[in-house]
Amino acid sequence: MHIDLSYNMPTDTIPTQAGNLKNHVGLDLSYNSLIGPIPKKIGQLAMLQKLVLSSNSLVEIGMLVKQIEYYFSD
Repeated sequence: MHIDLSYNMPTDTIPTQAGNLKNHVGLDLSYNSLIGPIPKKIGQLAMLQKLVLSSNSLVEIGMLVKQIEYYFSD
């Protein structure tokens, strides 16, 4: 399942509940003016194949990439 929440959320952080979408293969959060860190749980979503975060003001994207690489190296 793919969830498209682009152009949908107010300026805020990504809810930590987004890390509970365990059976979803796609998550689009683009164009929402999201700020702050990316929840660590998103990097642990084993089924996630596509994550779109463009046109936001998020931080720690490098940390998310490292976490995903670690998760899949096990």
